[in-house]
Amino acid sequence: MTYRFYTRTGQVSIDHARCGSCDSKACVEACHRVGADILALEGGLPVLAVAAEEARRLDTECLGCEIACFLRGRQALTISLPIPGLEQYRSRYGHTVE
Repeated sequence: MTYRFYTRTGQVSIDHARCGSCDSKACVEACHRVGADILALEGGLPVLAVAAEEARRLDTECLGCEIACFLRGRQALTISLPIPGLEQYRSRYGHTVE
């Protein structure tokens, strides 16, 4: 199951199937360390500790959580940050995503 929430600039997705076997819970630790404190553990899985509307409003510093999960966790947390016009730019200059 993928747990998703939106931030001011994008979307955070957490693959709870991977989180179940994670011993470090590095994402929650990193969230606390950077002072965002929007993630908490519920049943051993990271979830929002604030209302969804609050997460949308805040500058959440989730990049630190993504890196911590990648390096010390189970690579379960990803961030999507849409960049308006990026696809058109790539098409125009022949850049493709592989």
